Amino acid sequence: MAKRETIDQRIERILHTRLAHILADISWRLDQLRQVQASPDPAGRQVFAEDLNLQGHAMLTGYAVTANSPSAGSIAWTDLHMVYNGTDTAIVDANTAMKYAWWSPTTTPTALQVSNTKPTLSDGETLVFVNNNGTPVVALSSTNQSLPSTLANGAVDSSAILANAVTSTALADGAVGAAAIAANAVTGAKIADGAVSRTAQLAANVVSTSAIAANAVTATELGANAVTAAKVADGAVSRSGQLSANVVGSTNIAANAVTGAKLADGAVSRSGQLAANVVGASQLADNAVDSGALAAGAVSAAKLNILQHVLY
Repeated sequence: MAKRETIDQRIERILHTRLAHILADISWRLDQLRQVQASPDPAGRQVFAEDLNLQGHAMLTGYAVTANSPSAGSIAWTDLHMVYNGTDTAIVDANTAMKYAWWSPTTTPTALQVSNTKPTLSDGETLVFVNNNGTPVVALSSTNQSLPSTLANGAVDSSAILANAVTSTALADGAVGAAAIAANAVTGAKIADGAVSRTAQLAANVVSTSAIAANAVTATELGANAVTAAKVADGAVSRSGQLSANVVGSTNIAANAVTGAKLADGAVSRSGQLAANVVGASQLADNAVDSGALAAGAVSAAKLNILQHVLY
């Protein structure tokens, strides 16, 4: 059977629970008093933060802050005292995994407030600690070199940034959106040769005829066999406009490519397109030549076989 707690033990446990913070504060103050009394020379005695009344200034003293406590990513503070306008306030021991810890002399004077967003501080309120993934940064230390991350909103204007200070390595992917780029800010001089590719930067059909300057597309811009028959509209190539004289020779026309359906009525004339004697008997269908196709006197007697016949 477990030993029952005695009255003295119970009283001691209650006192420790209820008065531990007060007793720690008393112990801290007695230790400071011993340090003042230990110096025989008054000029060598220390002046503590709680002995000062600096109007509008907050100071912290007597504290310890621990990294990665009570677990990784958290910070913990003990024996913290905030001195403001000559008034010393003991702060409850606590810890946080959040980014910011700050103090208000009016809202919660005996405890630090915490959040993951940078607080908007009123008069008298001050940022005390910054938790950098478990590493504490004391914001009220004048020797701390890690405080640029705690600058107030709007504290840095364009004149405070050196030319070329912000490089590409300082910008996260996608950090600069369309809304951050002024109209017409990106000119041709700002785009490297080859920076715009067809597959990555150009959407389908984004380049229309109005975006292509006259004569901009020359033979060097066209890949081999890029222009196929399917890309040429009917009638797009005319003899007088697009084709130079004699550009289409017999070697450019496939066998049987020119059929009757491809020839306009009257396109082939005797004097122009037909060589002498090119039409022989084998080219004429039966009954192809009738009286309507013969001019008056076109058939001479020499062309008739009139043996044993008399013509009147």
